[in-house]
Amino acid sequence: MNDQIAAYGLPAPIVRFPWQRFSGQQDQGVTYLYVSKPAVARVRGQSPILYMGKTEQSIAKRVQDETRSNNTLGNTQNTNIRLSAVFAELSGAGHSIETYFTQGLSFRPSPADRDAMLAILQGWDKRAWIELTRGGSAAADLSIEKFMLCHYAAAHLELPPMNNSM
Repeated sequence: MNDQIAAYGLPAPIVRFPWQRFSGQQDQGVTYLYVSKPAVARVRGQSPILYMGKTEQSIAKRVQDETRSNNTLGNTQNTNIRLSAVFAELSGAGHSIETYFTQGLSFRPSPADRDAMLAILQGWDKRAWIELTRGGSAAADLSIEKFMLCHYAAAHLELPPMNNSM
C-alpha cells in the first residue's frame, strides 16, 4: 500500500510508516492523513497533505465525523465543521481527497530520528522540545502525528492547512 501513498511525493519521514488507504475499515488507535490531488500551495512548495490526525476510536467513525458531519445542530466540533466545509469546497473544485491511516499512535524512533525531531521542535514547539529533552529517556516512544507534523513544518515552513497546532 505504501506505493499508493508514495505516489503523492510525500517526504520519507511520512512515507516510512505502513499506510493503508481508508475504505471503511474499523481499525482503532491509528494515525491518519487526508490527502488531495492536486496538491495545494504552501509557504514553501506544495503538498497534497490537508490534515494529519490521530484517533483512539475507529478510523471509520473519525472520517465520518470529520468529513460528513457538516454544520448540524448536534455537531459542535470546530475541526469537524471546518473539515466538512473545506472538503466539500475542494471536491466541488475538482480535488480528489483520500484518507490513509497507519496502525498506532506512537513509535520508537532511532536516535537520528529523535535528534532531527528535537531540532525541528526547538523552533516550532518549545514546550514539546523542553518536555522531550527533560524527559531523559532517549528510548521513549514519540507520537507519530507529532513526528510527521514536525517534518511537514520543516519542509513547508507551516503546518498542513487544516491543522491548527502541533
